[in-house]
Amino acid sequence: MCIRDSLQNLIWQILHYNYSLYLQDEVSVSENFKVTGGLRFELPTYPSLKNNYNEEFAKLDFGGQHYSTDQLPGAKVSVSPRVGFNWDITGDRKYVLRGGTGLFVGRMPFVWLISAVGNSGVGQTTYYYTDAATAQYKPHFHANRDEILKDLYGGQTHSKVELPKDPTIIDKDLKMPSTWKTSLALDMRLPGDVNFTLEGIYSRDYNPVVITNRGYELQEAKLTLSPNDVRDTYKIYNSGRNVYLLENWKKGAYYYSISAQLRKSFDFGSVSYTHLRAHETGRNLVCRLLLEKKKKENYKNIEHTYTQMT
Repeated sequence: MCIRDSLQNLIWQILHYNYSLYLQDEVSVSENFKVTGGLRFELPTYPSLKNNYNEEFAKLDFGGQHYSTDQLPGAKVSVSPRVGFNWDITGDRKYVLRGGTGLFVGRMPFVWLISAVGNSGVGQTTYYYTDAATAQYKPHFHANRDEILKDLYGGQTHSKVELPKDPTIIDKDLKMPSTWKTSLALDMRLPGDVNFTLEGIYSRDYNPVVITNRGYELQEAKLTLSPNDVRDTYKIYNSGRNVYLLENWKKGAYYYSISAQLRKSFDFGSVSYTHLRAHETGRNLVCRLLLEKKKKENYKNIEHTYTQMT
């Protein structure tokens, strides 16, 4: 519990360390063919949120599940291998084949920690009201903060920990999202000093992070307002109190692109033309709000959205 002894702004300090080790070696298989390999190890350490624990919220039951505002995933070592090559086919850089593949692991954005702290009801309270006549707190407009706080708390400190309405909960088993990226390209020098590049890229996301509102549970029953307006129905827990859970989605997203480019240099600069064709699926998962089906772990019932860019 975090209690202030004054009306000053509460300042949270977060201490975070990320230990990294990167090993790389370049091997010349021949005079025209080189291979570069790398291996990256990372160990993040997350700050303790023990002062962010909201006891009353932890008691709430959301369909047999309880959530804590101070939970964080455990620190785990991530291993990211990668390899690349460059092949000068003719030895005069007229035809060069290059490519690589590797795994790249992301880090936890600090905004997730800030959201977990700011929306826990411990150090900061959000108060809603729609009827001014029955509202408990009714601050008036003032030019300075102290006068507003006096309206809210009567000049006294506010030590009561409130139940949060929109808490952000970080899954204890959360894994940082990663991307496996592969590319292959051919560079050619054409007549007239025109450079041509044909490149293909494919990347796949693993452990993408999604936001699931566990304060609601999607039901099988539908609400039909008209033949063209059929809506989902939800079971509401704890008077509509939200639980925005940051967790991994078991399905990944992927992206691929093929591009061709022509370039020519002149005394005044260079001129190029690029044609790109790309396709992406589920790349907006981080920003999606998913409502789970009746069986919480049955991810096959979650609605999917796809986007295509050409």
